[in-house]
Amino acid sequence: MIESKSNGSYVVRFQPGHIDGATLSHELVLPIWKSNVSVTLMLDKRAKSALSLRLFGEDITTAAREANEQKKQITGTSGTPVPEDDVVSSAPDMAIDSVVDDE
Repeated sequence: MIESKSNGSYVVRFQPGHIDGATLSHELVLPIWKSNVSVTLMLDKRAKSALSLRLFGEDITTAAREANEQKKQITGTSGTPVPEDDVVSSAPDMAIDSVVDDE
């Protein structure tokens, strides 16, 4: 259905009901953006996480996966914390004093 639509923003409505063992008790209305090769859910990270938790019982968003990966790197594969001396920072600590336009 969405493949036949032109690129742009749309509102998708899911009506309450039962499908393949899943139950939706309230209407679900979501904003999406369709491009040539993908469809993107237009919600901020927190809203996506909350929706994921409600629908699937766990946070399956990209932000959650990245947080889990970072947590694994910090604690190591054994689940015990890695000593601070062994943790390598990906970028040095720095403060930004100003922002310059490229014009």
